[in-house]
Amino acid sequence: MPCGGCYYSVKTVDHLPRISGHVRSLVEESAELKEYMDDAQEGGADLQSLREKANYRQFLADEISAWTVTMHCLEQMYRDVRNRDHFLVEQPDIVNEQLQQVVAADSGLEHLMARVAEAKTHSEFFTPRLKSQLKLARAKILKRSGDIHRLLEDEPTGFSMLDEFRGIIRSACETLGLSMHQLSGEIEKPALIHPGGSEKALKLIFKAGADQDA
Repeated sequence: MPCGGCYYSVKTVDHLPRISGHVRSLVEESAELKEYMDDAQEGGADLQSLREKANYRQFLADEISAWTVTMHCLEQMYRDVRNRDHFLVEQPDIVNEQLQQVVAADSGLEHLMARVAEAKTHSEFFTPRLKSQLKLARAKILKRSGDIHRLLEDEPTGFSMLDEFRGIIRSACETLGLSMHQLSGEIEKPALIHPGGSEKALKLIFKAGADQDA
């Protein structure tokens, strides 16, 4: 249902954090759908067969626009109510909280950390797409920091992935002496194997396998 543009839906300043996360998820869904449609067209797919996808992407665009306008209006209301002492109704909960707007990049670790924070607060944002992105980033960070043992261990499952991922980033930044932004660039660089490095890695792999068999 098009809740973003619905005239009867009720949206208040208390909904700002969830609306922000919802807009982000819609934008990512739209981008993923565009990538799928572009690949299909390059593969020779008939445009008529993609009409349903195109209509749904238009629906997403309308929802993104409506929710973005709503969020802009609520942000202005939030700034206004912060300066009020009296209310005709019960004081909004968010007035007593510190609402901070964080501008994150469209990709990279800052983007992932913003999505992790949203998923911690609202479970519906802990999507399969986010899980796969966390697994990939986790492997890259552990490889870059040289934590082979942890890389070979079983990955955490469920919501424990969120806390473990934040811990891995914090540990890697401290170990490597990098900021999160710098670490985001480092993990995309090709790994350099020093002389004897591959042999050491193989020994670690066989040792880990032997420990598990034992």
